[in-house]
Parts: sequence; C-alpha cells; structure tokens
Amino acid sequence: MFNVIASILPLLMPFSADQGEYINVNEIPPIPSVEREEYLTDHGITPIIKTEVKEKVVYKERVVYVDRGTNETVKTEVKGISKKEYESSKKKAEPKKEPVKKESQTVSNQSQNFEFTAYSHEPSEAQSHRYNGKIVTATGKDVTSGIYYQGYRILAVNPNVIPYGSILSVSVNGQSFKGIALDTGGAIKSRSNRIDLMVNDTNEALTFGVQQGNISYVRKGW
Repeated sequence: MFNVIASILPLLMPFSADQGEYINVNEIPPIPSVEREEYLTDHGITPIIKTEVKEKVVYKERVVYVDRGTNETVKTEVKGISKKEYESSKKKAEPKKEPVKKESQTVSNQSQNFEFTAYSHEPSEAQSHRYNGKIVTATGKDVTSGIYYQGYRILAVNPNVIPYGSILSVSVNGQSFKGIALDTGGAIKSRSNRIDLMVNDTNEALTFGVQQGNISYVRKGW
C-alpha cells in the first residue's frame, strides 16, 4: 500500500514538462515580471496570457451629393474619419451662442426731463425710514450719517421707471451732481416723471419746492 501511494504522490505535485522535476509554487516569481516568464520557460511551463480587447470607436461621416438643378439627392457616401475630424465637424455644426446682454450694461446717455422735489433727512420727517434710531432707505442702506452715499447724492425714485442702484448725472436748480437711486416713497411710486432729492432738513426741502431738471444714466441698475 505504501508503495502505491509513493508512486502516485509525484503525479500530484507541480512538475516541469521537459524535466519532470518538482516545482515549488512559492518560488515562482509573482506576476507581472520578466523573471516569472523566464522561470516558466526554463521549466517547460506555458504561461496563460490574458488579453484585453478594447472597443474600437469608429467615426463615420455621411456625405450627400445633391443635384443643384433638381435639388435631388444623387448619391450618399459614408466614410470613416478620425476623431479629430469628427470633433471639428461637430463644432462647425453647432450654432454660435450670442452673449446675453444685461440690462445694467445698456446705458443711455440721452438726457431725460424729470420733475424734482426734495425730502428731509431729519428723523422726525422720515419716520418710515427709521430703524432702531437709524435712517434706512427702501433698499436697506443706512444713511443716518448724511445725505450722501459713497459720494453720491441720495435719490428717491419710482423703481419701475429708474431701477434701484442706478447712478444718474443730475442737473437741477442750477446744480450738477451725480446721484444714486436708493429710496422711494408713496408720492414717488405714483409718478413716472418725479425724483425726490434727499436734503438736510425740512426748511431746505420746502425752499427747494418743485424744480424741472434732467438726468442721464451713468449706470443703470446695480
């Protein structure tokens, strides 16, 4: 019995096809390496080589020939083209997108006539603009410190006519200055041709009265 097992045991072990010697699997170099291929070749073992098949992308172009006289199709050809040629033809076929113009970019330098009135910066005369003791415009700007905002005179406008944030070149009452549309009011919202100029106090507002003036846009909107 022992002799039978001894004769079968070598058949169960890895061996070289040409030499019939015992091969220790642990001694075979790991994949991938040149040493492994040499080891397998030296011992008559044919390695199994796995190949990866990658999909080949074929780009095709359809060419249609049309008779100019009859406007009928004469023939159609389909030919293979390179990826570069395909992408180039695709770009040519795409319509060019025109840049969208923002309203604030469109500024008219044409002078427009407006009626001007004035309103007081005094807290007692500007109850609707007060917030915790501060004077705040309809656009939320704190103007407690004076009648200027970032160097511009403060204007109350009808925002449906003059957008908030617009910077205007103003000529009124013999003065020329730049103002910014930050505020509005009930009397202004109901008028399409009136602008209210913020002044220091009630007396100055009453003295100003109603004046005819004109404006032109430096910037329209924010």
